Amino acid sequence: MHRFHLPPEACTETRLRLEGAEARHAIRVLRLRPGEQVAVLDGRGGEYACTVAAVDSRRLTLEVHSRRLHRRPACRVGLFQAVAKGRSMDLILQKAVELGAALIQPVLTARSVPNYDAKEAAARQARWQAIAIEAMKQCGNPWLPEVRPPQPFTACLPTPSEGAPVVVADLAADALPFRAWFLRQREARAWPPTEIALWIGPEGDFTPEEREQLFAAGATPVSFGPRILRCETAALYGLAVLQHELQEI
Repeated sequence: MHRFHLPPEACTETRLRLEGAEARHAIRVLRLRPGEQVAVLDGRGGEYACTVAAVDSRRLTLEVHSRRLHRRPACRVGLFQAVAKGRSMDLILQKAVELGAALIQPVLTARSVPNYDAKEAAARQARWQAIAIEAMKQCGNPWLPEVRPPQPFTACLPTPSEGAPVVVADLAADALPFRAWFLRQREARAWPPTEIALWIGPEGDFTPEEREQLFAAGATPVSFGPRILRCETAALYGLAVLQHELQEI
């Protein structure tokens, strides 16, 4: 079944309208016709089963015949990802949505390539938000993550008073194995926590100064095993393991 996205405020009536890019795709590419079944996701847990009621050159009218509100995940997982070069960041954004990240914060580190000015950062955020919406529709995740604009490293640092566990993928030999971190968390606090933040460094990893700042802010260095992973692989591995332990996948 084809899925589309409309914001929650556009999903309050028994008839919904698809316009703009969503309508063009439905009409010109999918060639939908009256009577066909589709689904609409509002990105806030709402899923609407619809029938195409009418089609014209610029819009589709959908008749809603059932609504479902999906359970919000018990733990909000945030990905704090050092901005990767090329198309790697697009891949990370797409797969993070599929793996249930609730927050995606691109981080500008000392070794990030590239570094964006304010105008470029806004353009990138818009692009990444569009990628997140497409990924949500493709995989059927009813919760659209918050995709923030790229921010400098120091602006993203956690504060110890926040209390949520923060883990950093780390290459140091004495980094805690990821599995051991989960065992310690279960012993020390109620599981699952309401939030977890996962930090992934750039190619070349965080600088020693950045690592010190993260650890001073309460982050725990964890090891993803003996192999050196690319930053995009590390992000997907970390999210997949977290969601498995949280029993969300």
